Amino acid sequence: MKKLIILAFVLLSVSSFAQTVQELMNQIDVDRLETTVSEFSGEQPTMVYGTEVTIINRQHANNDLAADYIKERLEQFNNLTIEEQLFNTTGKNIIATQLGNTNPNNIYLVSAHYDAIADYCAD
Repeated sequence: MKKLIILAFVLLSVSSFAQTVQELMNQIDVDRLETTVSEFSGEQPTMVYGTEVTIINRQHANNDLAADYIKERLEQFNNLTIEEQLFNTTGKNIIATQLGNTNPNNIYLVSAHYDAIADYCAD
């Protein structure tokens, strides 16, 4: 699960025009990625909209915290449009859209599952 989260944040953390793989890899801040995974997985508390929280269980409120955490982190990028998509009474998707300049008609989809877990590393 951590590897999937890291991959998702890596893909969202870097932008590429005609860059080589090495140039992209040089832009990755591993410490920041590890902190993000630790916060999102509940290994350490984090700030969500100014309140310290620990995302630790499957209760609806904690899933909302997980969604808010993702949304707040994505809002830090000024080139993304963020929206929430409600799909039932307790679930929602966080959708981030980045329009391209060179090939705006090309579509690339990066997706991941999120929730707040009941047991350490249960997902």
